[in-house]
Amino acid sequence: YSLLRCRLASRADSYPDQAFETMILLEQSVKAVGIAELLTNPVRKVQVLLLMAHLLTERNQQHQEAAQLMKRAMVVASLIERTSEKDEASSSLASSLALAQQWHEAERVIASIQSSYSQAEALSSLASSLAQAGEQEAAKRTWQEAERVWQKAERVIVTIQDSNWQAEALSRLASSLAEAQQWQEAERVIA
Repeated sequence: YSLLRCRLASRADSYPDQAFETMILLEQSVKAVGIAELLTNPVRKVQVLLLMAHLLTERNQQHQEAAQLMKRAMVVASLIERTSEKDEASSSLASSLALAQQWHEAERVIASIQSSYSQAEALSSLASSLAQAGEQEAAKRTWQEAERVWQKAERVIVTIQDSNWQAEALSRLASSLAEAQQWQEAERVIA
C-alpha cells in the first residue's frame, strides 16, 4: 500500500497547475482534489487548493465546495513545520482570503506570519484589496499595521552583522515598500 501511495504521490507532484485548472474547468473537481491531496510539498498543496477554490468560485459559482477547499488549505498550512514554508503558505492563503473579501480571516492569517517582510507585504496587499473594495476605514488601519511591521523589519535589519545579508534584506524591504507605492520610504531605506 505505501509503495503504491509513494508512486501516486510522485506522479501527483509532476502535475502542473494547469492540469488542476483543466480538471476544474471540465467539472472533475473530485478527481482534482484527490490528486491535490497526494502532493508532497505542503506549500504547493496549499497553493493548488487555493487555485481550485478560486476557480470554483469564479467559473462554476460553487461557493460551498470552494469554502471547503479554503478550509482544507488552512489546515494544511497550519500543519507546516518549517517557518519559511509556513509563511509562504500563509501569505498565499491571506491573498486568497482577501480576494474572497474575507478580511478578518485574512488579517488573522497574516498575524501568524513570522517573517516581518512577508507580513508587511501581506498587510500591504490586504490594505490594497480593502481600498479597492471601498473599505476605507479598514484599509487605513491595515496600512498603519503594514507601516508598523515595515518599521519593525527595518529595526531587525540594522542588527544584521553580515553586510551582504543586511544589504539584501534592505533591498527586499525597499522592494516591498515600492510595491506598496511607498516611494519616499523605499528611497530612505536604500539611501
